[in-house]
Amino acid sequence: QISKRPKANFFNTIYDERTSFLSFRYVFGWVGGVAMAAYTLAFLLVETDTYGSGFLNVEGYQAYGGLAAVVIVASILLCAIGTHSHIPNLREPPPSRKMTIGRVFGEIGETLSNKSFQGLFFAALFGFMAAGVAASLNYFINGFFWEFTSTQTSYLTLSVFGSSSPPSSPKRWARNAAPSLLAPSRFRSPLHPWCCALSAGCHQMAARNCSGWCLR
Repeated sequence: QISKRPKANFFNTIYDERTSFLSFRYVFGWVGGVAMAAYTLAFLLVETDTYGSGFLNVEGYQAYGGLAAVVIVASILLCAIGTHSHIPNLREPPPSRKMTIGRVFGEIGETLSNKSFQGLFFAALFGFMAAGVAASLNYFINGFFWEFTSTQTSYLTLSVFGSSSPPSSPKRWARNAAPSLLAPSRFRSPLHPWCCALSAGCHQMAARNCSGWCLR
């Protein structure tokens, strides 16, 4: 995650072309992650007599770990081999500098003092914290609150593909990226069932109060 962004600058210095280049990485990563989750729910986390719910299938999680490891290693090797021929075309790195502890922490402080970086840093920090909570609660909410089966949850996972609309051009990416990437989270956030339950409770309470008032 740290090295991939600076390396893109060695491939191309034009912002739009570099953004288009990086977009392929995000597309393949996002599609691969969603497809792997849907496959796991549909074919590995199946219901059995031993575990009952597919979400509790220990063997399914073990099989998923092995399969995911193979896919990850194969993807890394494929990307490394595919881009190896471009090494001679990379930009020359800047002249090496003598790095000291003081210079390292000085550059860190200079980076952290940048207002734009602070905004991006805290937005990413809280955004990924929310994503982690959502991912942790996803199976619990779908399997034990809504009582969906693992197969039904796989269909729900695949529906994420239809909730995102890619931007029409790299130049409009900055404006369209947030709505496109946030669309799946709006439909699949684990907090939404609690909001729905609270809303339903409020409607029931209002209906009872209204009935009582009408009878009086």
